[in-house]
Amino acid sequence: MGFWGEISSYNIKSLVSDYINKKGMVRNNDKENYRKSIMSVKKVFIPIGILTVGVVGLLIMSSLKTKPPKKPVIDKSQIVETVSARTEDVQFQIRSQGVVQPRTESNLVSQVSGVINYISPKFVVGGYFKKGEILLKIEDVDYQIILEQSQARLDGDKARLAQEQARVEQAEKEWALTGRAKKDAPALALRLPNLKEAQAQVRGSEADLRSARLGLERATIRAPYDGILKLKLTDLGQYVNVGTQLGTSYAVDYAEVRLSLSDRDLAYLELPQPGHEPAADLPRVIFTASYGNQLYTWHGQIIRTEGIIDEKSRVHYAVAQIDDPYNIEKNTGLPPLSVGTFVKAEIEGIWGKSVVRLPREVLQGVGTVMVMDTKNKLRVRQVDILRADTDWIYVSDGIAEGEKVITTSLETRVEGMAVKEQVNDRLNDTNGQTLVAGKTDPEKLIDDENDKSSDSTDNPSSNQPMSSVSQ
Repeated sequence: MGFWGEISSYNIKSLVSDYINKKGMVRNNDKENYRKSIMSVKKVFIPIGILTVGVVGLLIMSSLKTKPPKKPVIDKSQIVETVSARTEDVQFQIRSQGVVQPRTESNLVSQVSGVINYISPKFVVGGYFKKGEILLKIEDVDYQIILEQSQARLDGDKARLAQEQARVEQAEKEWALTGRAKKDAPALALRLPNLKEAQAQVRGSEADLRSARLGLERATIRAPYDGILKLKLTDLGQYVNVGTQLGTSYAVDYAEVRLSLSDRDLAYLELPQPGHEPAADLPRVIFTASYGNQLYTWHGQIIRTEGIIDEKSRVHYAVAQIDDPYNIEKNTGLPPLSVGTFVKAEIEGIWGKSVVRLPREVLQGVGTVMVMDTKNKLRVRQVDILRADTDWIYVSDGIAEGEKVITTSLETRVEGMAVKEQVNDRLNDTNGQTLVAGKTDPEKLIDDENDKSSDSTDNPSSNQPMSSVSQ
C-alpha cells in the first residue's frame, strides 16, 4: 500500500475505534450489528481521510513551489520642463520696422538756359559729393557779356550822378546869391528832381549788375549739401532751359526711419509730442538689418512723432534719426545703411517694476499657466499679464519668486496630478542681461529681408512701412 496507504488505514481504524467506543456500538453478543456499524463508519470517514490527504499534499507541494519575481513599481509621473520664476525690473523694448529714408531729397533744376559744357566725375548715380562742390557747368559766355554790359551801364550812371550832384551844388550857390533862404528855393531851381533821377538810375544799374552776376553764378551748379546722387537726367552737351530737372540727390548727414506703432505700444513709450519741447533724453532705437548675408546693428533715437493716425491701419508713426548712415564721417567699420534698406527696430520704452518674464509657451490659455508645487504636483494658476510679445510674457501678479513654471504643453492636465521636473536651462539662462520684449532671430530677419526685396520687385507699393502690433 505504501507509506500514505498505511497512514490512511491507521488513521481510519483509530477513528473508527474511537467512534465505536463513544457510541457504545460494540457488543460482544451482536456481531452482525457491529459489522454494519463498521461499514457505515467507513462510508463517512474514508472520503474525509482522502480529502485530508489531498489537502496535506497540496500544502506540501505549494511550499516547495518557487515564488515568481516581483515586478518593479513604475513611476507614472508626467515629465515636464520647467523654468524658475524670477522677479526683476524690466525695460520694455517695443519692436517695429520701417524703411531707411533720406532726411532731405532734392531735385537739381537749372536756373539758367544754355548748353552743359562740364560734368563732374561725381555726377553719377551713387556719386558722393561735399557741399559746394561743382557738379555741372552751363556755357556762360552770354552771362559774362551781360555782366560786362551791366557793369558798363552802372559806370555811366554813376558818372551822370556825379555830374548832377555838381550841378545841384552850383544851383545852391546861385540861389544863395539872391539873398533868400535855401528852404524857399523851388526844387527845380536846385535841380533836385534831376538828382533823384540820376540816383535811381544808379540803383537800377546796380540791381542789373547783381542779376548778371547771379546769372553767371547759376551757370555753375554746386552741391547744396553733403550728399549722393540718386538720379541723373542730363549729360554733357545737352541744352537745358530754365526749370529743366538735371537730377535728384539726397543728404547723407543723417537718415530717418518712419516707425509704425500700435495704440498699445504707446503705453510703454515716452515719445516727443508735436508742439512740445522734446525731452533731453529721447528714446533710443537699435536698428538691425542684413548686409552681405550678415546682421549688423545701428543706433539712433526718436526725434519726433507725426501726430496723425493712419485711417486704414489705425497706427501711429514715430520718426527715428540715424546719424552718418553711410559711415563717412565716423568710419566705424560698419557697412553703409543705404537709403531704402528695410530694418527691424527695437525702441527703448519705460521700466516695469518687479515683473516676472516667462517664455510665451507657458501660456495654457488666456492668462493661465501651470506650476509645479513643492510636492511635485501640478497646479493651474491664473496670472495678470502686463505685456506680451511674440517670445515672452511679462507677469505682474500671480507668480511668486522661485516658483517652477511648466513650459511643456500637456494634452491632459489635471489639478494635483504628479509631475517630474526637467529643468529648461535655455530659458533659465539670462546671463544678467537687460530683459527686453523679445529678441531678433537672425535667420528669420535675413529671410524677411529677402522676402521684402522680392515683394518690392513685384509690387512697388510694398516699400511702405508695415504695421507692428504687439501680441
